[in-house]
Amino acid sequence: MSNLAIKIESLGKRYQRGSASNDDGSFRHWLSKLFRTRPGKKDTFWALKELQLDVPAGEILGMVGRNGSGKSTLLKILSGITPPTTGRAILNGRVASLLEVGTGFHHELSGRENIYLNGAILGMRRAEINACFDEIVDFSGVGEFIDTKVKHYSSGMYVRLAFSVAAHLRTDILLIDEVLAVGDAEFQKRSLGKMNEVVRDSGRTIVFVSHDLPVIRQLCTTAIGLDSGKLFTSGSPEKVIGNYHDSLLLPGSSKIQWRGQLANKVAALTVNINGQALSDVPAIPASQTLKIECRITHEVNLAGKLHIAVYRQGTRLFTIQDRKIFSPLVSGDISLFKIAAHRLRPGNYQLAFGGITEFDQGRWFYAEDVGSFTVTADWKDDNDRINFGWINAS
Repeated sequence: MSNLAIKIESLGKRYQRGSASNDDGSFRHWLSKLFRTRPGKKDTFWALKELQLDVPAGEILGMVGRNGSGKSTLLKILSGITPPTTGRAILNGRVASLLEVGTGFHHELSGRENIYLNGAILGMRRAEINACFDEIVDFSGVGEFIDTKVKHYSSGMYVRLAFSVAAHLRTDILLIDEVLAVGDAEFQKRSLGKMNEVVRDSGRTIVFVSHDLPVIRQLCTTAIGLDSGKLFTSGSPEKVIGNYHDSLLLPGSSKIQWRGQLANKVAALTVNINGQALSDVPAIPASQTLKIECRITHEVNLAGKLHIAVYRQGTRLFTIQDRKIFSPLVSGDISLFKIAAHRLRPGNYQLAFGGITEFDQGRWFYAEDVGSFTVTADWKDDNDRINFGWINAS
């Protein structure tokens, strides 16, 4: 254990759907609970199950997986936000986490006050925080607003300061869950450089979750893939990304869960964005038009329409069809979908794909999660504060 930063033993986390933790005491909630669940029965699921993992000190561990695979749940357990149901996670040293926009800071305190608060939580003396205060502010670029309450910060400013605090204060383990996608491309580049620096100079350990697979490949020294709460691949980033990509896109793969009356007629799906395979697409600037090409191999000899749906944080934002009228669905044809520039705000998005035939009557197929992509900001915070970009689910 001496050279391990993290040791995970038989870790499991079980949740109950419609948990009483959401009970607000209202009559509406009481009625909802009464009709949703029959007495004596509980609808539970395992977000993580029997997870075993050793992370040596000084590693940058990348974590990939489909939505709902258990990545965020694992980081919440490692951060101490939620306890495991079974097993245990042993962390050797101080831990800082950057899990989602809105966590880690007290919204009624200024940026300056939050820096000192976070340092105190980590057990640092005021003199130690003073020694790195200027570096934190300079790296974040929010010096002009450091005495402003963080509830008035834009999402980009918030993430820049939060990352700078986590990276510069004295910690041994840093946990990061996708939030860097909110920042602009220039800050993301500096953040990746900073993560490499803190590992090289101080031997810190980083666990990094991202749907941006090229960044995982570039930054991480090792990686794992989760699927349905279980570890399904581990090793070099190249190996793990390859296995993850194969699990999503190989013909006959069981990982894409097709639904509908025609689900067994679908053989394979490949998706490209702006001419690159979905797994290799780098972060896309918000000012760039997205051209999404989908090639599906199938045995559906009917007239129909194909469509994509774009999701953010479990919310469907919009659906685009590939044709105006029903026409023959030809196996192997490429369907092109376009999303104009500035329609999506910075963040991670998920794609769903499906088809419906003429005179529907239930003859359709659909897959909810065929891949994901990341949009980055390429404008200044002044634009960010006036909600530049049309669609924002956060």
